[in-house]
This record gives sequence, structure tokens and C-alpha cells, in this order.
Amino acid sequence: MDGLWTWKLFCFLTCSSLAWALCPNNSGVIDLSHQGLTSINASVFVDCPADAHTLILSGNNITRIHNDSFLEGQTVKFYQLLSLDLSNNHIEHIDDTAFGLLRRLEVLNLSGNSLTMLQSLLLDNKFYLRAVDFS
Repeated sequence: MDGLWTWKLFCFLTCSSLAWALCPNNSGVIDLSHQGLTSINASVFVDCPADAHTLILSGNNITRIHNDSFLEGQTVKFYQLLSLDLSNNHIEHIDDTAFGLLRRLEVLNLSGNSLTMLQSLLLDNKFYLRAVDFS
């Protein structure tokens, strides 16, 4: 391939019957954008690596983020997640502790959604959060 991007390893992970994640060079990026997802829960992320640092869910049909959307049982699925892109969905509501265990989150993109209000606890304990886009 060209000199800018050297792709040494392609790893395709089945993340649901609807979607595939492409992880070039074990980069820690899970891209489930434009997959027609209507909700997110543990079953969507069954075979996805728990140590991913970036999760892209943009351009789907997600309408609500539940408190257990990023949980696997009672623990957080993505314990090292730094960036979460939920842009351009149809999100109208986010439960108050939906991002509660994503303690390392630095970047949260919620742009292009239908949010009219946010729960007061939504961003509690987000000491590392540097950027949030609600546009």
C-alpha cells in the first residue's frame, strides 16, 4: 500500500450479526458506523475487544442510550475507552448514568442528534473529559 498507511494486519471482528469492526494494526478502534443499529447493548459488542480506546457508532438509528448500554453483566465493557462517537443518530434520551463507568472518556461526540435535555448525573466523574460536542 502507499507510504502513508501501512496496513500490516487486518482483523475483522464480528460485533453482531449486523456489523463488522475493522481493527487495522490492532489499533483499538471499533467502527460500527452506518450499520443500521437501533439500540446498543452487550449483544452488539459480543466479540469486540474490551481494551478498545475508540468506539464509533455514528450514522445509525439509535434513539436512546440506556444505563446498561456499555455494560457486560455488572462491569463496563470498554474499560479503556477514550473516545465515543454517537453523532448523527436519532438519540432523544440518555439515561443519567449511561456513561457512568466510562471513567477514562476524553472525547464524547453527540452532535446531530435530537437531544433536548440532559440528565444532571450524565457527566459525573468524568475527570478526563476534554471535549463534548452537542451541536
